[in-house]
Amino acid sequence: MFGLPNIEQSISKFLEGKNGITSIRSVDWDKKYLWVVDFKDTGANACNPPAPFDDFFPANDITIPMATMESKIFDFPQMTVKIPVGQTVSDITITFYDDEKKSLLLWLRDWINLDLMNDGRFVSGLLDKHPLVTGSDSFGVKRNVKPIRPLRVAMLDSYRDEVQVYQFQVYPDGNLDWNAGQASDAQSYTITFTVVDVKSEKDRKSFSVFSLSGIKETLGRFI
Repeated sequence: MFGLPNIEQSISKFLEGKNGITSIRSVDWDKKYLWVVDFKDTGANACNPPAPFDDFFPANDITIPMATMESKIFDFPQMTVKIPVGQTVSDITITFYDDEKKSLLLWLRDWINLDLMNDGRFVSGLLDKHPLVTGSDSFGVKRNVKPIRPLRVAMLDSYRDEVQVYQFQVYPDGNLDWNAGQASDAQSYTITFTVVDVKSEKDRKSFSVFSLSGIKETLGRFI
């Protein structure tokens, strides 16, 4: 009795061929909402998002370039050719919601203005760990700067199991804009992060967009 639906489906698939409706129904199609992100950090100088977002990050939309290739164009008298020359730096764009206290807005503002820009006095190197020039951040925490932080992105299946997990090291780039209006919509923000390093947790193979050790000297502190 339990095998009849499978037999019927097999017969239908055989009669319809590879392009039939039964073949389409047999595919577990990917869904846009099957993902989750967080900024959970560890260690003595961890800079996790403030409560209530220390356990989850209210991201609504995310864009991640999974593969990037830059080409070079060469012009000749009667033709033009294009050849691949290498990868470019990757960016991740996230749109997220916030609470009435603007907790995430303040957290990201501190990340840019204090951890990276040192209250406008100089620019931090990516691996700097000196104390905050203002003594404490917007939440009254006295700590060292944390220019780059971990961003964990998990791709899920229909059962909410992790299919692939990526651990990015990022820093915010561009503007962090607050806007208001008369609509009753929930407040959301969009910010872009530059990827410094990324590791795939599923196959444990690590690869770098560019080496931290190689740029430590060139992206040091500018007074």
